[in-house]
Amino acid sequence: MARIEQDPNLEVRPDHAGPHYTAVRNQLVGAGLTEDQAIASLNESWDLGHQERLAEWNTQVETERQAREDDERRALEQAEEARKKQEEEEERERREIEKKRPQMNDFNETQMVDDVVSLRPSPYATRKLEDFEYVELYYFTPEGCRDAHENHRTQHEESLGLANVEGVLSFRPLAAVKASKNVVQDSDLSWRQMSMAKSSMIDFLQTNTRWPSKHIQALALFFVRLETHPMRTQPYGEEILLRYQARVRRDWHDRLKRGTGAFNISLINEIQLQAISNEVWQQRKQSDEAEVSFFCSSRYCSQN
Repeated sequence: MARIEQDPNLEVRPDHAGPHYTAVRNQLVGAGLTEDQAIASLNESWDLGHQERLAEWNTQVETERQAREDDERRALEQAEEARKKQEEEEERERREIEKKRPQMNDFNETQMVDDVVSLRPSPYATRKLEDFEYVELYYFTPEGCRDAHENHRTQHEESLGLANVEGVLSFRPLAAVKASKNVVQDSDLSWRQMSMAKSSMIDFLQTNTRWPSKHIQALALFFVRLETHPMRTQPYGEEILLRYQARVRRDWHDRLKRGTGAFNISLINEIQLQAISNEVWQQRKQSDEAEVSFFCSSRYCSQN
């Protein structure tokens, strides 16, 4: 329906008895009406059209009024939403500033220090985990913690080094950016070292980092499934599982850091595990063959 541009309430019924409507009246008179009937018929026709235009006008006015009210309501809602977002952002910034302020925590007046104070992993290892990066399990073994404790005493507390965190270079304490020269790769750890280190690392993640609980639970279940895997009872089984752990955990961290292709680490890939098993057995076979060859060669040489 076309929009009515002029208010029909301002319209005035034309004078149908006047000279401008003589031709129309003559047609009606020629159709059998009297002059007065013709004028009355023209007046009635105009009045009906006028009432229709009034009804359409009123509908249009009401529709436009509702549309304006809807626009005003939406504008108010948007303004209120923007105000709330601004307040939330200001509150978030306030909390961030408050968190960064040094605060002294309370203590339990009746609690004594523990009988044994556990050694802590190195600042390098803890910084890696706090930044959601891969770090060798060695740092959480008793040997790694002792190494960190002994080396920490030889480093100046205020010495700084450059660290690259998500592409941004920043100065951090040297102990937090320098890897240990004694570090042992995961695949070279003993099963006992791996078992002790993973428990220490999981405990640290739960109490000292912002790791999501979903990730911590998946990592903990990953180690549980390795420890209870049937392959552990087979020859070289622990060596195979250690090598699987080393590769898969590093790959998991790499993919999480890239933000693409991250998988559920707690699901053991039996195909990859079997491939590593074949690899270990092949290396053992080659090593055994080399030893036999050396033994036979040495024995032959000694006899001659």
